[in-house]
Amino acid sequence: MFTEYKVQLNNGHLIIDDHQRILIDTGSPTSFHDTGQIDLCGDSYSVPQSIMNVTSEYLTTEVGCNVHGILGMDIISKHPILFDLRNNFIFVDDDAQYGSYLPSFKLPYNLICIEIKVNGKSVRLIADTGAKISYIDESIVEGLNPVDTKQDFSPLFGHFSTDIYECDIQFMANRPVILKFGVPPFLLSSFMSTMNVQGILGLDFFKLYRLQLRDCILYFPPQGI
Repeated sequence: MFTEYKVQLNNGHLIIDDHQRILIDTGSPTSFHDTGQIDLCGDSYSVPQSIMNVTSEYLTTEVGCNVHGILGMDIISKHPILFDLRNNFIFVDDDAQYGSYLPSFKLPYNLICIEIKVNGKSVRLIADTGAKISYIDESIVEGLNPVDTKQDFSPLFGHFSTDIYECDIQFMANRPVILKFGVPPFLLSSFMSTMNVQGILGLDFFKLYRLQLRDCILYFPPQGI
């Protein structure tokens, strides 16, 4: 089955712009919705109405627009999804063909890990559409001057500020591009160490290319990037 969804970018967050008003979060293992149900590509999924202390009211306050839940990897991993954020669409196509493989693999909890170079150093990063800021281990930006300071929040780690650095990223034979990274706070850094990764690749990365996600692996779609 093929379904297209109009998406909205609000305050650095990716939201399906229909009656469900779901935040698309590849960094969340679990989905929830305040109705207890999420519909995707013709399938209906029973989900909790909140995750720990995270409710739709909390998300609406933090994101700054009406949000009813999170679409996490427990559901996302069941469908091939094409992210076309330049045109503000995602396409869910259960019969989609494989595109060109990106160096990525599945972590525990169905999280997505991509191997790229940041400032010439090979790193492993979690691809997380729920992260409005990308993060990198402070050793990768050692000696660089920050270009900005930004505020961020996490349901697990609370509110915090981070210095922002401009870094070159490169994967396979593609030319380097510049992406901005923050340095993670202690609790986020500890989580990264547990997952054996050096950072988080946030929504800004998904804005650079058309990307296909299938079985927790990233591809360039057959139609090109």
